[in-house]
Amino acid sequence: ALRVHLLRASGLATDHGGAAHAFVGVKVHGQKTWKSQVVRASNEPIWDERYDFAGMLGEVITNPMLLKVLDRDNTRTVTIGELKLPLDSLTKQPLIQLQQRPLEGANAHGTLSLNIIWIPQNSSEAAVLKSSPSMPPSLSRQQSESGSTPLSTGLALSSPLSSPLSDSSNARSKQVGELEIHLSRASNLSPIVPGAFPDVVVAVKVGKSMTWMSAVARKTLNPVWNEKHVVIGRLGDLISHKTLIKVVDRSSGEPGEDLGKLQVDLRELLSSDKVDFDKMPLVRKHDGAEQAHGDISFSIVWTEKEHELST
Repeated sequence: ALRVHLLRASGLATDHGGAAHAFVGVKVHGQKTWKSQVVRASNEPIWDERYDFAGMLGEVITNPMLLKVLDRDNTRTVTIGELKLPLDSLTKQPLIQLQQRPLEGANAHGTLSLNIIWIPQNSSEAAVLKSSPSMPPSLSRQQSESGSTPLSTGLALSSPLSSPLSDSSNARSKQVGELEIHLSRASNLSPIVPGAFPDVVVAVKVGKSMTWMSAVARKTLNPVWNEKHVVIGRLGDLISHKTLIKVVDRSSGEPGEDLGKLQVDLRELLSSDKVDFDKMPLVRKHDGAEQAHGDISFSIVWTEKEHELST
């Protein structure tokens, strides 16, 4: 089956200027179609829906996959933007991962994020990901109900970890499962402009690739998010580099200005299912030296879910 895992859209804009009642139409092989649920009154819709198209691989990749992001109001349905995605690469790699791909078409606005997975008969998504030698370090699944906002942060690659693993740790590192990030709050942030109150967003990089941006907490030096996000992958891949947390002020637009950052080592997850980080100091450069500018609190939980990844 060809599995489409529809994640989210960001930065949508409607022709009437209001929030979209957004859904996505998907066409495979020029004829097989599926429509997602409608997310009402949001230009940052989150679906986290999966749908399987049955068929032979050679059949489903004959034509590009067509995805249309549409706005449905009381009287009409209008196309916001679309994507045409060639699927030929599935013959070599069973996963196509698209993060914030810009929508195309006249007057198109926004981006779309999704994953496309080819699952052979009598197999599962978990088995495909586990057996794929070129599987990306992570496969993101948004769980925050408040909605996230896209962010261009320019995060540098976090520091790799090179110390050898014990036999038991090495076995655990091969587990496939879910890494849940629970972002709680930040406090005592220091604004770039004295006396200003920033619009605060957090960018999180797990493993080797950026996987998540939080919602914006507006006009505050003590933001509270209480958001959760899940990254699916192999534990060893997800902790191969330090996790990088970057706090950014977006009050002046994108890409924003750094309020502080930190890197944390997650190798404790090789022996524990949960790691709590309470009031971790955020640092940024000031007058050529790194200084503390507030703190951030979050926790990270690992759950092996090899047989629960597919729907």
